[in-house]
Amino acid sequence: MNGRGNSLLTKFAEGNWRRNFWIWATPLLFFVGAIAFALLTLQWDQAVATGKLVLPRWAVGSDPGDAQAILSVVAGASISALTLVFSSALVVLTLAAAQFGSFLLHDFIRMRIVRLTLSMFVASFVYSLMVLARVGDGLTQDFVPQISAKIAMALAFLSLILLIGFIYSISISIQAQQVAALVAAELRRAIDERQRAIVAEGGTDAADGSVPANLAEAMRHLAADAAPVSAVKSGYLQELAFRQLVRAANQAGVVVHLRYRPGQYILAGSVLAEVWPSQAAGAESRLARTIQRAHIVGSQRTMRQDLEFAIDKLEQIAMIGLSVAINNTFNALICIDWLADGLRMLAETPSDWLVYHDAQGVVRVITQPLPLTSLVDAAFSKVRYASRGNPAVVIHLLRAIGRLAPFLTAPELRDALAAQANAAVEQALHVLALESDRSAVLDSYTSACAMLGRPALLSPARTPIR
Repeated sequence: MNGRGNSLLTKFAEGNWRRNFWIWATPLLFFVGAIAFALLTLQWDQAVATGKLVLPRWAVGSDPGDAQAILSVVAGASISALTLVFSSALVVLTLAAAQFGSFLLHDFIRMRIVRLTLSMFVASFVYSLMVLARVGDGLTQDFVPQISAKIAMALAFLSLILLIGFIYSISISIQAQQVAALVAAELRRAIDERQRAIVAEGGTDAADGSVPANLAEAMRHLAADAAPVSAVKSGYLQELAFRQLVRAANQAGVVVHLRYRPGQYILAGSVLAEVWPSQAAGAESRLARTIQRAHIVGSQRTMRQDLEFAIDKLEQIAMIGLSVAINNTFNALICIDWLADGLRMLAETPSDWLVYHDAQGVVRVITQPLPLTSLVDAAFSKVRYASRGNPAVVIHLLRAIGRLAPFLTAPELRDALAAQANAAVEQALHVLALESDRSAVLDSYTSACAMLGRPALLSPARTPIR
């Protein structure tokens, strides 16, 4: 194979085809299945034509012309509806993406109803064409695929039912409440999947007592003598193959300290990981290449391991809603509610700093931490910046912070929430001119501080006068 062919094969192998497998595989499977099913039903029709199979009277057709007309209509209508409906849907989603973010287009094609509708129309078209080519076959040119023609009609009816469901799903999926709820549901699935993967891969939270005792020693060795492994391409770190990393580190007898976590952007040439002992990881060594392959890098972020991406999605919707061009405060209020729920879910299964060890309990892979305090700051800071002191947004933000208090009980998490509350109210009081707005903001702030068990740094007597 030439160099260009190898390059294309490498890009395909290293791309996102695993994550997006069913997006392109479902229509392809229906395409192949339609061909195979057409060949099967045509065999049944041959049996009917030779008298080996007898159909009931109501299922017997008249002549090849009728069958040809039915199959032509089904094939033409299927491809026309497919083109028209999906083109219109993409226009609608493009307009909706201006309010909710470009990720809406990617999430659209991943919806199950979208894949099934597209695949069914493709199958109806291919099946009808396959059968249509056999109408009038034989020496007498009067072969009528009676069974196949009726199955083509059934496929057309089934495609119509899926089309109705598709239109309903699209009309629901472009509503702000549904978009935010779907992001939260995706976060829940990602958290559950990640927890199962951590157990299967041998990961342990660094806060647990089961972490091997040689962790501190491994960190000291890494600080004193570690060989860097550099990135070969730029892009977002979509996923880390932890099982592959642990196996490679165990075979080489080394400790690997990862420098990036999923969701962060990697520059080509930057240090991906540090390896101790240093002599085990030369620039062209097998271990270095394995570490590079274990970092799956692409042009887009995904939520498979990047749980912070859900927070960023909700923030994107809120910030677009608060922009001057859109100016939809209610979208921001909806996102604040779901941001609070996302933090609640993440607080239930914290994994700030994961350590992966082999079967003997030896530390092999150390990851980059993602403190929940950073997620608190990421969840509320950008919305606070974009609100520009909007009293409705600030009050809703303060109430959400108060509602999180029973779930984020650690002192550092309470401090992070209190810091966000202090910053939000201080920004609002410097912007708001009406005393009633200032008073409402202060009341919500005082209530939030009381629920957090932290003192209110600002009070009506100490607020700055605008």
